[in-house]
Amino acid sequence: MKLVLVAIFLLVFPYVIIRLCEKFKILGKIGAVILSFVSGIILSISGVLPENSHDLIENFMNISVIIALPMLLFGSDLRTWKKLAGKTLLSFAIGMTSLIITVTIGYLIWSNEINDAHNIGGMMVGLYTGGTPNLAALKSALGVSSEVYIMVNTYDLFYGVVFLLSIMTFGKYLLKFVLPKFKYVEESDIDKSRINTENINENPFTKGRFKHLLLSFGLSIIIGGISLATSFLITGDVSMLLVILTLSSLSLLGGLNRKVQKIEGSFSFGMYFILIFSLSLASLVDIESLQNISFSLFFYIGFTIFATLFLHILFSAIFRIDRDTTIVTSTALVCSPPFVPMIADAVKNKQVILPGISIGIIGYAIGNYLGVVIAFLLKNYF
Repeated sequence: MKLVLVAIFLLVFPYVIIRLCEKFKILGKIGAVILSFVSGIILSISGVLPENSHDLIENFMNISVIIALPMLLFGSDLRTWKKLAGKTLLSFAIGMTSLIITVTIGYLIWSNEINDAHNIGGMMVGLYTGGTPNLAALKSALGVSSEVYIMVNTYDLFYGVVFLLSIMTFGKYLLKFVLPKFKYVEESDIDKSRINTENINENPFTKGRFKHLLLSFGLSIIIGGISLATSFLITGDVSMLLVILTLSSLSLLGGLNRKVQKIEGSFSFGMYFILIFSLSLASLVDIESLQNISFSLFFYIGFTIFATLFLHILFSAIFRIDRDTTIVTSTALVCSPPFVPMIADAVKNKQVILPGISIGIIGYAIGNYLGVVIAFLLKNYF
């Protein structure tokens, strides 16, 4: 019965947040995603969650992403992506360079205090290039113990929440004074009748939209099912790289259809599922596990995330990369593609979603290879 209540809460509370943001302007300015994150953290530390709720919450988190991404991509226009690709790829290169520099500096600082620090460095390069799937793969590839893997995963989850909250709150405002303003792609040369002009913070559950939402949801379920089936057929398991690749490709193909691209409420309905994702993720943060902490490893991971962000911002200022592209690229690398929509929501910019997810997918693809190479170089040359 308790698990049923948890499931109902995860489904209903994001809707409550949407309505509260509509009713109270101050909450609308804070943003539904941030409120979902904060609510999840409060839920985690409150102690009200049943001990056996972890798997249920994790399933909600994973399923909500699979449902959300197609809805968010249905209205994307590939011609707009072509105009954004150059600076996004440059930002990606800057982010990767910043990460490798930071991991190397951190290794030189903490290598004498952390066993197999070169492997930890390699794991973090994979983790902050492609996300948790790469971390799990590199654990096996580099022969890292389960104990160390769990610590890295736990500390990363803690810092990941801090990173996202920092970016979505004061970070996005501070960067306005450092980086250029995003230049929106003009739509004068695009068939506007094909473009979904839905507002990023719009409430999807308005009168007369039921059929549209049902259609959008059904298409997302079909695309998600095909993506999961493709992964199982090729690898015999759920490979997030294959799932995200298939999911994104099929969603973009679906969005080429005029009727699919103009489904009312599709984008905002996808953001509703991103709120479920955010609430679920934050509620999984285990504060108690941070008590018996390996400080050297804890500091190494924190240094890697925030020093990389600092260098990324510094190089972006030098190469005149705009704020929104820098933020979404950094998020795609540090947190992986599913987190891109919530950052796009925070900066109120739908145009960075498709390039951001694309960068995240590239990160998935190269993360394992790069992690192994960096671990080898750190061990033998530093």
